[in-house]
Amino acid sequence: MQTILPIGATIQAPDGSRYKTEAHLGAGGFGAIYLVRKTRQQGGLFALKEVFCFTQRERDRVIFEGEILKRLNHEALPRVYHVFDDEEHTRVYLLMDYIKGADLELLRRQQQEKRIPLSRVLVIMTPIIDAISYMHSQRPPIIHRDIKPSNIIVPAANDGGVLVDFGLAKVYVLEGATTTLRHGTPGYAALEQYGGRTNPRTDIYGLGATLYTLLTGTTPTDAIDRIMPELETDPLKPVHLRVPSVPRTVSEDIQRAMAISSQERFSSVQEFWHTLYAHATQQDPPIESETTAPLAADTGDVTEILPVVTATTAIAERTPISSIEVAPAADSELDPMPSPKSAPVEISQPIQIDTTVSQSRSRKRGIFPLAVALLLIIGLSLVAGLSKSWSWPLPNAVTTPHRVHAVQTPTHAVPTAAAQLCPAGAAVPQAPVPGSPYALLKTCYVGLIHSLRTDHTDLILSNIQQHGPQISGYYAGLGFNGPFTGTIDIHAHLQFTGTIYGGRGSIAFEGNVQLGGRLVGSYVILNQGKSTGETGLWSAEPPDMLKNATATPQG
Repeated sequence: MQTILPIGATIQAPDGSRYKTEAHLGAGGFGAIYLVRKTRQQGGLFALKEVFCFTQRERDRVIFEGEILKRLNHEALPRVYHVFDDEEHTRVYLLMDYIKGADLELLRRQQQEKRIPLSRVLVIMTPIIDAISYMHSQRPPIIHRDIKPSNIIVPAANDGGVLVDFGLAKVYVLEGATTTLRHGTPGYAALEQYGGRTNPRTDIYGLGATLYTLLTGTTPTDAIDRIMPELETDPLKPVHLRVPSVPRTVSEDIQRAMAISSQERFSSVQEFWHTLYAHATQQDPPIESETTAPLAADTGDVTEILPVVTATTAIAERTPISSIEVAPAADSELDPMPSPKSAPVEISQPIQIDTTVSQSRSRKRGIFPLAVALLLIIGLSLVAGLSKSWSWPLPNAVTTPHRVHAVQTPTHAVPTAAAQLCPAGAAVPQAPVPGSPYALLKTCYVGLIHSLRTDHTDLILSNIQQHGPQISGYYAGLGFNGPFTGTIDIHAHLQFTGTIYGGRGSIAFEGNVQLGGRLVGSYVILNQGKSTGETGLWSAEPPDMLKNATATPQG
């Protein structure tokens, strides 16, 4: 069981300086944030971010990304001074500036109409735009991925905002270093974040969504809800229709920044802000250069390729915490432990899964086919009419995973195989373990698995057993079936693998547990541990959720 530090605990940083916790600023399943004070020479206040890490891979990732953040120096970003880990208590700490002030979400709610005038928004957001541009200009670029009003602090002595909370910040490496499935905040997360692929234009969506909320007082419709197949038009109501005082051109700029397809958004944060600012102040907007290249992650027609980090990158030298004291300690200096150098971390390049789909300029005519395509690719909507039923054996009859043939049957809400392996009412939660930080799976799920080369088929996960982070069960999809084993971490991120082709190959699943219990992720077919190039996306949910979602209203 993970516990947060009590008030009065003392922590020693790698340079020997010590900090005492004075207040809890926030806490969640992944860790906590503390207000701490340096104990010597009337030290100032700092924020100490704590991240729970249960594996060496997690610790290496957090420390590596923390070291990247230490390089940043911008007035609208908190400085990160130290990154250090406590292996004994499986957590990593980031010591950074404490920004005193109210967040924009709180300030917005305090307004009479729960919204902020455009002129004031321009002042607050200008340094934020500059900070995001600065992050994107790093080599490799850094993507924040969770831009929203509550992550922007307005200091009491300054009109401009400061962007905080690097909990989801990620180094962007072209060709695939951003395949994590943590997806930020509904309403502010771009669609590609749910599919696991992000790029610098992901932050443009977050900025557009933040402006939408500040100007209208309403959180925008979530990206997933905007692509439901029954919708013929985008349900995201333009800003000027909610607040007529906002110029239509500004409204259109925000709508473009929040385009479902990242290719339809502005090519850079600078272009977005320069255009919007000109429209807001009734100036002539800048003319887009014909030679402006889109981001390399969005198209192959580029004149400048963002750098690819392929070499082994060593994490900067780090020191474990030498003391965590529950009670306030005497002000005597402790001898810090020697600083072991960590093993180098290889920046991997997973298979690229392109979830962007071209979007028609005509919203009325283009939104429906786009919605259908994206739903098939991401596999988020489980609606009536699944087209294939599979004659899979029951789990206890499976001995060797093998490819089986599909049998065409009339459409129905729940596949026939699912009715056997995962009937309604059979998906019960795992037995809870007091104090366990891990999300609990149910015993079975049904859904869709979509191959980027072929069509989608039914997916069934059954007989799921969970013991802490360890999970196992049986899968059936893409014509394969067999047992699987894997893990789930404290961030509700899961990965599991099943063997195929008599053990010569495997299918590797990666995904996340969403709010409400739906599982969403990607997969790749491996041959002797190497990718075959066959990849795709999948989603699954308990059959009771599927039944409720596809039930026809009575009366």
